[in-house]
Amino acid sequence: MRLASMPVKILMKELMLFIVAVALQVVGVGQVAALTLKPGSILVADQYLPAIIQIDPITGNQTIISSGWLLSTPRGIAIDLNGDILVAVRFGLVNGILRVNPATGDQTVVSSDGNFVAPADLVLDANGDILVIDFVGKIIKVDPATGAQTVISSGGSLIAPAGIAIDTNGDILISDFDIFGVGPGSVIRVNPVTGMQTIVSSDWSFLNPVGIAIDASGDILVANQGSFPYGEDNIIRVNPLTGAQTIAFSNSSIMPVAIAPDANGDILAADFLGSVARIDPLTGAHTVVSSDGWLISPAGIAIMPEPSVSTVAIDIKPGNFPNSINLQNRSVVCVAILSTATFDATTVEPTTVLFGPTGTEVSPVQYDLKDIDRDGNTDMILHFKAAESGLQCGDTVASITGSISIHEMIEGSDSVNIVRCK
Repeated sequence: MRLASMPVKILMKELMLFIVAVALQVVGVGQVAALTLKPGSILVADQYLPAIIQIDPITGNQTIISSGWLLSTPRGIAIDLNGDILVAVRFGLVNGILRVNPATGDQTVVSSDGNFVAPADLVLDANGDILVIDFVGKIIKVDPATGAQTVISSGGSLIAPAGIAIDTNGDILISDFDIFGVGPGSVIRVNPVTGMQTIVSSDWSFLNPVGIAIDASGDILVANQGSFPYGEDNIIRVNPLTGAQTIAFSNSSIMPVAIAPDANGDILAADFLGSVARIDPLTGAHTVVSSDGWLISPAGIAIMPEPSVSTVAIDIKPGNFPNSINLQNRSVVCVAILSTATFDATTVEPTTVLFGPTGTEVSPVQYDLKDIDRDGNTDMILHFKAAESGLQCGDTVASITGSISIHEMIEGSDSVNIVRCK
């Protein structure tokens, strides 16, 4: 029976889980540090602390974002379109999904109980809905606004699902291990509309497949604990078409439980024994990004994405040319972000917009929405203090930057004419 082959170090830690989780939940420290997530930042859900921890990908420095209280036994973790943190929690006051505000550490319940028994992992689909895998064999879709739950698929090949990912075509991919020891673990493809299940890959190489992710080439990566016949914990690469398996990483010092590819194509692995490692997917070479400290037993990992950048049309001082700006008085510069047939300026978050020589200097003092160029599309009008813009005599161009979501930024430039220079 495969459960009997699980390393003693796993069983010992699992024995500690309930005691530690309950104790820290009672003590509960809630908010610990307020911060702004930066692209590339690593977020880890540590199930034994329990806490959400930010790790600097360069220095390895750890910062607790939120801990205790409702955050019992956190496992799967994701970042929503607003930059909030979503985390699957169980065995505590909440059995479901929490939202954590990284700027305040505040914890709020998105959805709890209902179809949830033991939420194990989560991911966001293309529509922003939350897909949750429950260890008892269910895939549950959660409306992030209302918390409404819908079971997409259950039973069948879903015996003890532990990880969930979205394939490039929108299908749901599940890592599942047979907790009863009757058969091998599997990677299962699930149609998000019909719930139909198809086994992609299944053999005894999978002993305890847990974390699952998709790399830049479209291959499936599976974190596999206590694999047989290889004898070590590893990461297995699976061809999504043929199901063929190859070892991407194997090392006795790392027990990967959750994985996430970064923007450079490396694999970041949360190590069950208390570290985060960066793995070269071609050579299998690894380096430890961060270890010990607050990392007791990481169970989920996510990376703040690098946003795409779109160039948009802007009009500085609409209706005027040249766009003269006087830096010697308290004048305010009006800048319009223009909507077009393919771009809606009203989707830009106005508080993220900056203006100046590089588009990173000053925030708006106010904004408005109206059709400034009378083309039938609503534009965004922002006002900036000229004296604080960083513009100088001789500048001929000014720019803006801003965000639509954590995944998409905008930039735009227009000519300027600085007047009354001394």
